[in-house]
Amino acid sequence: MTAEASTAPLELPEPPEGLGERGSALWSAVVERCVLAAEELQLLTEACRTADDAERLAEALEGEPATVPGSAGQPVAHPLGSELRATRQLLARLLGQLDLPAELDGDDGDGSPWDGLSASQRARKAARARWDRRTP
Repeated sequence: MTAEASTAPLELPEPPEGLGERGSALWSAVVERCVLAAEELQLLTEACRTADDAERLAEALEGEPATVPGSAGQPVAHPLGSELRATRQLLARLLGQLDLPAELDGDDGDGSPWDGLSASQRARKAARARWDRRTP
């Protein structure tokens, strides 16, 4: 590899077609900071689409009552509320599978040795520290 090739900026992958504002923002935030393998890009695509779905559900719930009449007239939780919760849980699982560095998880980085580590790397480091403190 030549020196020119190593200093050339990486070409960022294009976002998938049809992403909304929230999905596009998530895509940009991740691909600008991380180099992802093909299977990770697929996970990111699904996470971005799920983020857009959550945004649409949240917008649909704006101004709606928290409860609606059930089949017997009893108050029940608005069905879109449970869909929004499930969509947010799916988004969290997809992002967890990507194992993003801490700065993408909302950690502002305070210069600690934990900065830049993914969630699983932080967990392994913490577990190692606990095991290293054990006395035989």
